[in-house]
Amino acid sequence: LCLMKNLYALAPFSAAGTAGILLTAICMGVRYFDGSYDPNSDGRFVHDVPDRLSPLFGSYNGSWTGSVLVFVAMIYEAFVAHYNSPRFYSELKDANEGRFRMVVGNAFGFACFVYVVMTVFGFLTFGGNCDGYILNNYSVNDNLATICRVAIAFSILFTYPITFMGFRDGILDILQLPIDKQTSTNINIITVFLLIIVTGLASVVTDLGYVNAVGGGTLAAAIVFVFPFLMFSSAMKAQSAPISTVQRIDLSLALILLIIGVALGFIGVVVEVQHTA
Repeated sequence: LCLMKNLYALAPFSAAGTAGILLTAICMGVRYFDGSYDPNSDGRFVHDVPDRLSPLFGSYNGSWTGSVLVFVAMIYEAFVAHYNSPRFYSELKDANEGRFRMVVGNAFGFACFVYVVMTVFGFLTFGGNCDGYILNNYSVNDNLATICRVAIAFSILFTYPITFMGFRDGILDILQLPIDKQTSTNINIITVFLLIIVTGLASVVTDLGYVNAVGGGTLAAAIVFVFPFLMFSSAMKAQSAPISTVQRIDLSLALILLIIGVALGFIGVVVEVQHTA
């Protein structure tokens, strides 16, 4: 799938991957409402789960500690799709600014809804012992959880190429490979080489929560806050017309977002690294 050259060919696979995520969200809701993991009612799967993954609830309030910024860093990672936006626009049917805005708004809104649903059901079921990969909390004897694990596997399989294309395009830009050298054979070789590197790293790094927090607080923060500001600032300087008052206000707001976003992400990364160490 990663050898494909455009996103349009991946559309059916992306839909299948999204269906896998939705199925998992539904199953998480079912397990919360049927009390299978409720320690107070001696749920049928409670004793199958190790202590470190079993439901943990108490009166501790950590909403105003630095730990909450780890979650903020993860949210940065959750909404990163900026690197593929040029390709999304160029391959959008009847592309124009209005249609692109609608597609982006609907996609991010739907993603936000799914994130909230899965986060709420996961926390209400397992509390403070939620694992970075929430399905680890569910019993291996839970058939619904097994179905979800298979669904997530297919989701990753079918949606990973979309992210990978952005990564590969970025590498091609960094290498400044001439267009005439970007043949199908050369791109396939680069694709296989990059997949070997990424797969090797994935086999070593197993804590998804750590990856999301650190990656979100550093790389995602740069993509979301830093690069857009630099691009917008450069565009303002390069335009022939004088910078308008509205543009100056937009630039100032972008700078404020940059400072706040980078600061929160940095603190989140520090807290996560200290916690893991």
